[in-house]
Amino acid sequence: MSTPVSSASYRKIAPNVQPFNDFELVKPVYYYLDNRTCVWVLYSDMQPIINMQILLNAGKWHEPKQGLAPLLGKMIAEGTKQHNSQQIHEFFDSLGIFWDISTGVDQTQMNFYAMSKHFEKLLYMVAELLTEATFPPKELEQFKQKIIQQIQINKQKTNQEANLLSRECLYGNSHPYGYRLTEELVQTVQSEDLLCFYHQAICASPFHIILSGEISEKHLISLNKTIGSLSICSDTQPLVVHTKNSSHPTRIVVEKENALQTSIRVVCPLFVKKHPHQIPFGVLNEVLGGYFGSRLMKNLREKHGFTYGVHSTITFMRHEGFFSIGTDVNKEHRDAALEQIKFEIERLCQQLIPEEELTIVKNYMSGVYLKSVNTPIAIADLYKNISYHQLPDNYFDHYISHINSVTAEELLELSQKYLSGAFSEILVG
Repeated sequence: MSTPVSSASYRKIAPNVQPFNDFELVKPVYYYLDNRTCVWVLYSDMQPIINMQILLNAGKWHEPKQGLAPLLGKMIAEGTKQHNSQQIHEFFDSLGIFWDISTGVDQTQMNFYAMSKHFEKLLYMVAELLTEATFPPKELEQFKQKIIQQIQINKQKTNQEANLLSRECLYGNSHPYGYRLTEELVQTVQSEDLLCFYHQAICASPFHIILSGEISEKHLISLNKTIGSLSICSDTQPLVVHTKNSSHPTRIVVEKENALQTSIRVVCPLFVKKHPHQIPFGVLNEVLGGYFGSRLMKNLREKHGFTYGVHSTITFMRHEGFFSIGTDVNKEHRDAALEQIKFEIERLCQQLIPEEELTIVKNYMSGVYLKSVNTPIAIADLYKNISYHQLPDNYFDHYISHINSVTAEELLELSQKYLSGAFSEILVG
């Protein structure tokens, strides 16, 4: 019989460390509606809630004229042939439905959270939004004024200006990933422009649905009856190609007399998420500046006291990707902070990462991933990521082992390949 251990003694004994292992995510069930719309369904009876995400190819990448996409998502629910803006909003409120329609660089996404008992009612309104939006001029003018006010406010924020300049450096003003929304662009958008874009990119165009939650056979029949009856022109949309400017590393300094801080951005182009180096480079990014214990945080925050936070980030769009480092520092420290950023990049390109440091980062990344799959709705978001980036369905099944297989030698090679060249530097403030 073992000797009992007092509660006080337990406090001195560290828990056993268990290694992270791969596991398979719950796979969605695939359905095709009568109009060939693809539906991914993740079943769960944990709560009487259904989350429906509709992914449409109607982002900035597809707009026929600059400035349309940012207003498209905001205006879809501002009036249809059957209901005005107030009636639509009262419909969602009366049923306790949380909803959001947003437009990004590649897609427009409709996101709805509803009690399962209200799902069939929701479907009729969604079908209406997908086919009968009117983009009333009065509501459009109100939204345009709100957006113009926000643009004017953002002009005073050094971090916002630095982010916009970063994308302009990488892609140019004529590219959908690079241009900024200006007051002039917003003013040129008319109701007829949005209606034309809506009919081209949303009405009768293919889209993808991801359902998660307490879904019954009755719900799927209703989905097919409403959304499955919509007319879809074809299985494919015309191929859209944009040529980015030949970007050369540059240095941009924007002085703002009244600014107390300087926003620093260091950026370079990268690959898309489907690239085989994506996971190992993600480990490299964490080491450099991806989490609170990163090298950049220890250097700029803890050692030199230049900033409260500094981060390196990988941004993936569907057709492009880029790597960036960002921080805000007092003006008098901006050159010194930039030198320390360069120092940490050079160190990665010249020295192997110690095994202990690498193990900590791998465990951190595995833990973050485990925390991200604790509900069916969270898993649905991962599958949305798979759909958006056109990744294989089993992408996450071996995610942890892919992280753990990364070596210090491999990261040194990746650093020399992707981080040893010149970066664009943007300093605003």
